[in-house]
Amino acid sequence: MPWYIQLTSKAPLLIPSLFNPRTETFAMLTRDGNDLFRNIHNDGPNKDRMPLLLPIEQALEWIDPQLSDKHKQKLIAFEIPSSQLKAHTVYAIRGNLSRPDGKDVNEMYEW
Repeated sequence: MPWYIQLTSKAPLLIPSLFNPRTETFAMLTRDGNDLFRNIHNDGPNKDRMPLLLPIEQALEWIDPQLSDKHKQKLIAFEIPSSQLKAHTVYAIRGNLSRPDGKDVNEMYEW
């Protein structure tokens, strides 16, 4: 089931990735999940994983072309505490599926 996840402060939350210009593809970075994500990703091949999530300040550091390898490792190791995140299930996260209850796409949906 799809989930809507955001910072409790509602500040922007970004998912850094790696881009390959030759193939025009990208890969998301994942890490061990925090308490929240271990409850969400609790099955399958990505069990107990979470995407790397960065607040805007660290995301801007991530795209700096002068970023050192040491600092990249520091950003990759960054973990947003579960207490700073909130999550709820939604009807869909892709496409233009209309909700059967007529509510906004990001509002909680009980499965």
